[in-house]
Amino acid sequence: MNTRVLVSTSQRLEWFTKEHGYTVTNVVDVALQEFLARKGVPDVDTLREIVARAGGPELAD
Repeated sequence: MNTRVLVSTSQRLEWFTKEHGYTVTNVVDVALQEFLARKGVPDVDTLREIVARAGGPELAD
């Protein structure tokens, strides 16, 4: 996945990661997890398969 951010966003992210001891990878992963959760995207199981939501349709390939 290619990700592009504005210079100002990159600078803010760099400051945040230094202040809190994170790496960019961790911050990006956490942000993506939060975004996907808020959008109702189901989790994956230990076999990396999408877990269908109770009462909801399964996601198509």
